[in-house]
Amino acid sequence: MGKQDTCVAYMTPIAMARWRGASQSEGTTIQGYLNRPRPTLEEVKKQLQNKKEGSKALTEFEEKMKQIWTKELKNNKEKALSGNVSSYKRKERTKKKKKKSCQYTSKEKYIKSYSKK
Repeated sequence: MGKQDTCVAYMTPIAMARWRGASQSEGTTIQGYLNRPRPTLEEVKKQLQNKKEGSKALTEFEEKMKQIWTKELKNNKEKALSGNVSSYKRKERTKKKKKKSCQYTSKEKYIKSYSKK
């Protein structure tokens, strides 16, 4: 039986890269970037003006929401003002009731509790 050949040819990675040739890069290149079509100054000005104006649908929506909110604010304001007088009177009544129920001072409470013992 003869010996088996175990010699393997070895190539350096640099040599293999040169042998394959120049790699085709994916994506844009510098040359492609420089040669792309560019807008004129007038087109840029139009785009900027359109950005400042905004969309018509958005402005209409904002105006509609503003009207709705103003109506709601008016209604809430009227309710608050109309109910304000009665709520003020209620507060005054509750304050008077609390004063009547808490007429004893802390000393009087202490004396009463001491006298019970």
